[in-house]
Amino acid sequence: MAKFRYEWFLFDYKKGYPDRVSKPFKTKAAAEKARGKYPPKVRGGIGVGISQIPITTAKRKPNRRS
Repeated sequence: MAKFRYEWFLFDYKKGYPDRVSKPFKTKAAAEKARGKYPPKVRGGIGVGISQIPITTAKRKPNRRS
């Protein structure tokens, strides 16, 4: 089963497509806190989104016996 890590970010719509406004955050609370720093007029158009990133691990090399 694949493992995932999650990143929260702020986004705004530009020409009908979501556009990231911020760097990724580790928690939703951190993203909401950053959203609160914008003025109220701008804050209404900014949303909080999440992206799911699969974690890939390197395959182990077999032990060589000599």
